[in-house]
This record gives sequence, C-alpha cells and structure tokens, in this order.
Amino acid sequence: MEVLPCSRVAHIERTKKPYNNDIDYYAKRNALRAAEVWMDDFKSHVYMAWNIPMTNPGVDFGDVSESKYAAASSVPEL
Repeated sequence: MEVLPCSRVAHIERTKKPYNNDIDYYAKRNALRAAEVWMDDFKSHVYMAWNIPMTNPGVDFGDVSESKYAAASSVPEL
C-alpha cells in the first residue's frame, strides 16, 4: 500500500465478510426501524421501496416507542 497526499478515499474490502451472509434481513429491519421512528406520514414510502406490506411486515423491528419519544422530544416545533 502506498500513501499519497490527496483528497481521494480508497476502500479496502475483505474477501470474506465476518458477518452473516443474509444482510438483507438486517438492512430491512434497520430501514423499518428508522422509518417508524423518524418518517411519520412518509414511512409508507420505505415499505413500498422494500416491497413490504405495512400491516404485517414479517420483519421484527422491535419496540420503537422509546425511540419515537426521544425523536419527538429532540425535534423543535415549527
């Protein structure tokens, strides 16, 4: 490896990932949690993008009530 002073960034990837191969499940879970906490009326867009039904998503994203409360209290009223 050669280090040169410039503004470019390089990424070195491993040949074998140390985590589970089914990363899609975790990506969906995180996307749904973020949508439920932060997106209010627009969370349906995330469900549509992932092609997941809103009534029974089939992905357990856990209890987000505390996160919703924290998010609501951290955003100033307009």
